[in-house]
Amino acid sequence: MKRRWILAHLLCAALVAGCGGESSSNGGGGSGGSNGTGGTGGGAAPASAQRPADYIRNTGFHTLKIELDTQAGLSPRNGTTDELIEALSGVVDKPGGIVIVPDETDIPPNEDGIWTAAELDALARERVGIEESDGEISLHTMWLGGEYENPNVVGVAWDNRHLAMFGDRIDRACSGLLIGALTCSLAEATIWTHEVGHIIGLVDRGTPMVNDHKDPDHPAHDVSSESVMYWAYDGTDFTELLGALTGDSVIPWGEECERDLEAVRDTN
Repeated sequence: MKRRWILAHLLCAALVAGCGGESSSNGGGGSGGSNGTGGTGGGAAPASAQRPADYIRNTGFHTLKIELDTQAGLSPRNGTTDELIEALSGVVDKPGGIVIVPDETDIPPNEDGIWTAAELDALARERVGIEESDGEISLHTMWLGGEYENPNVVGVAWDNRHLAMFGDRIDRACSGLLIGALTCSLAEATIWTHEVGHIIGLVDRGTPMVNDHKDPDHPAHDVSSESVMYWAYDGTDFTELLGALTGDSVIPWGEECERDLEAVRDTN
């Protein structure tokens, strides 16, 4: 435990923006205006009420594709995509599989290195576009340099379709030799899983709650720190995130989120 405490604080020291808790109680992240869920998130209802259920069920869509567009020189770490697929495989019903589809690799860097919500949404609309055959549904990930306008956020999701991961933030934190490759990969995979969780409707973002488990202080997040949908696990608080990485896989969905997903998955 002492070793994890030291690693966590070293990682905080490595982050340029620091690790000092949340930025605000509403709209700490988010893009596309009202529907963002990065940071402490919040906002209006999802862009499509049906889309979260389509990601989860095997009714009409048997394959889930995850489009991956990247800025030149940036990409997920080894093992990160496998961890994401494993986490999703346990909660969505996709007999055709869950597939990462690398697409564009030439996203230019943002001029000032800071991405606003409006800029992210415009970029996503410009870049999204892998082919979907009958029975396929896709969500969209962009792997970017620079940082979000809320510098504490490492990942942000919006409109139950798009998400952005800020690879430079994690790279800067993990560049020191004292932060192991496995720890960095698991932290990255946990943040990515957290943002995909928002896209599939968690928490109360299109996937109804069986029981109330939404954090009143952090909308769209689980009140339990044992769930990957806990507010700090979007990278806002790396100290808490690293302290929760006690095994060799990402933080689990948690009992209440799994119950929510099961209720949708088993309803035809």
